[in-house]
Amino acid sequence: FRRVLFRSAVAKLVANAKNPIIIAGGGITYSGATAELEALANATGIPVCETFGGQSAVQNPGDWFMYGIGLEGSPNTNKLVGKADLILTVGSRLTDFATASQSIFHNPNVKFASINVTELDAFKQGATPILGDAKLSLVALQKALGSYKVSNEWSAEVKSEMSDWIATRTDAINPDKLFH
Repeated sequence: FRRVLFRSAVAKLVANAKNPIIIAGGGITYSGATAELEALANATGIPVCETFGGQSAVQNPGDWFMYGIGLEGSPNTNKLVGKADLILTVGSRLTDFATASQSIFHNPNVKFASINVTELDAFKQGATPILGDAKLSLVALQKALGSYKVSNEWSAEVKSEMSDWIATRTDAINPDKLFH
């Protein structure tokens, strides 16, 4: 019964968010939940970024993919995370590397929700938790969200920032490009 209440509470937080972001941690891999994460992102357009432990959680990225977060992430991803009004962590411990020691969350009204099998990690940042397996919880959350979609404005901003990051990264690793 409590899990159903938490699931509906998290779905309500997502449905009311203007700029939600999913932080995918290593729990996605441990649960074998890559397909479920991608299905949720494809259905809703919620942008997804990966922690260091969650790298490769996304195998088939869409326009919603934001690459890495935190100290191992991109500046563009971190900028978008700073604008988020809802952070949904899935299988993440929200360590200092992923959150830049909690300094990455700039929106004063940001709320947190979490899917995690570990109670300690599920409640970090005062999150509304779903205590459960990532794979099963993502399926249930997608069902609870119904036809929810993020706004076109948020999707466009994410796509633009990620396009800028890809261009910057491509230039930085181009062996034929000279630096000052």
